[in-house]
Amino acid sequence: MKRGMLLGLALVMLLAAVSAASAASTAGFNVKVTLQSVGVSLNQTEWQLGTVVADEVTATAADYFVATNEGNVAEDFTIVAAASADWTPGDDSAADVFRLRLLPATVIKTTAVALASDVAAGGTHSFGLDLKAPSSSTSGSEQIIPVTVEAAPAA
Repeated sequence: MKRGMLLGLALVMLLAAVSAASAASTAGFNVKVTLQSVGVSLNQTEWQLGTVVADEVTATAADYFVATNEGNVAEDFTIVAAASADWTPGDDSAADVFRLRLLPATVIKTTAVALASDVAAGGTHSFGLDLKAPSSSTSGSEQIIPVTVEAAPAA
């Protein structure tokens, strides 16, 4: 019995020594990272006005357009207009000059203006526009006015 106990004790000590000897001399860890993603989508791709009268103002509802943050970080949105084939954006209407406004009163021209700030990932921002037609036009053809909403990481 003593001999069995001694043998058992010796075995336990041997296992402890082997265990201590086989302890890791290095340790590691994983690095997990996600690249920042920035993006925006719009619920509307067109605002069809049809035929309008010179100097006439036509407006959408205040929530007609919805911009959605498609990225994985908070974003700031800006909006900018470009000239059509025959008309240019301006502060007010004139010959071949239209006025586009972010409701209620921010004029949108060829330099981006703030649309929304700090929109959460997956969040939305609703907005409306009004357009004041030129006072006259040298062209009687349909004009397509490009408007761009851009997203950037929130400041």
